[in-house]
Parts: sequence; C-alpha cells; structure tokens
Amino acid sequence: MNKSTRRGFLESTLKIGAVSLALPALASADAPQPPQQVEPFELDELSISDLQDGMKSGKFTSRSLVEKYLGRIQQIDTQGPALNAVIALNPEARSIADTGDAESSAK
Repeated sequence: MNKSTRRGFLESTLKIGAVSLALPALASADAPQPPQQVEPFELDELSISDLQDGMKSGKFTSRSLVEKYLGRIQQIDTQGPALNAVIALNPEARSIADTGDAESSAK
C-alpha cells in the first residue's frame, strides 16, 4: 500500500467516524419528541352541575376552582406537552373569584 492510498484511507475513515458520531445528535434534534404524559386532573370528569353542587356543599370555592384550573393550564401549556392551547388568561381571575366567594358568603 503506498502512502497516498494509506493517507486517503485514513482520511476517509476519520471523516466517516466523525459523521457517524454526529448523526445521532442531528437525528434526535429533528425527530418528533414523544408526547409527555399528562397527569390526571381531578376535575376532568366533572360537569358544570357537579362543580355547582360542589360549590353549594362547600367542597369548592370560586377561588379554589380558579387555582385548580390555572395550575392545570400551567402544567399542560408550559411544563408538559406545551400545547399553548390558552391564548390569554384574565389577570383578574383570582380577584373576580374572591369577589364571587364573598358574594356567596353574604347570601
């Protein structure tokens, strides 16, 4: 084997080795990621009537429901699969819930 053939063989081997090391990283960057598991949500199966009954019985308050739903939005949109399904949140949601709870208590 002459020097030019040996040099060409080594250069080719090094190039192929470098590419084979880089391919998994490149493939994983473009490959779709598997969906993240979303934890079950305690209010998933409840209807509006169930929620209203829960509020009447004292199981829920407006504030507690707002907190639960805001937490769920946070979990799914920003910490989980990042669905970005909620475009905007009312920054007054908590205070509106507190006002509703105060009105309910006054009745």
